[in-house]
Amino acid sequence: MTKWTTEGHTMTKWTQDGHTMTKWTQDGHTKTKWTTDGHTMTKWTQDGHTMTKWTKDGHTMTKWTKDGHTMTKWTTEGHTMTKWTTEGHTMTKWTTEGHTMTKWTQDGHTMTKWTQDGHTKTKWTTDGHTMTKWTQDGHTMTKWTKDGHTMTKWTKDGHTMTKWTQDGHTMTKWTKDGHTMTKWTKDGHTMTKWTQDGHTMTKWTNHKD
Repeated sequence: MTKWTTEGHTMTKWTQDGHTMTKWTQDGHTKTKWTTDGHTMTKWTQDGHTMTKWTKDGHTMTKWTKDGHTMTKWTTEGHTMTKWTTEGHTMTKWTTEGHTMTKWTQDGHTMTKWTQDGHTKTKWTTDGHTMTKWTQDGHTMTKWTKDGHTMTKWTKDGHTMTKWTQDGHTMTKWTKDGHTMTKWTKDGHTMTKWTQDGHTMTKWTNHKD
């Protein structure tokens, strides 16, 4: 072992498992440094956690264990990213535009979760559509874009409601008594269309001032 003092720190150097290890005390922490696979690793204990720091692809990576999870933190494009594994999923968390975003893969989909306007929103892509789900007024809302239309789906009174805008009209579709009902407003009339006994039925209401 070799020992010396630099900048007020007592440095100790030795070789272990083919690595040159350097140890010193800084800010009350005992730090150990070595190089492996071309990366310079620094290890110390902080707040009861064993911290390991290294540089990869120009990013400074920090790894520690918390609540049985191995946490990895780094900064990319100005965002502080934190990655860990829970229940078999690799979770990545960061903050953007004031929102804390969490991303993971589930059932082959990349899921992203964040809180906006007091709602916890989850976003994923399926069949080429980007789906967003959240809870509002006790209803689970799902939003996606199809054929250029923004579709919103929720369940109310046991019916699955789907709403979208088409040709300037707000369309709402649901199933009732085995019939698919579609409702919209045109020229001040509320139009409802469905198929019954092989016929396409349309009902409207004339709104009077």
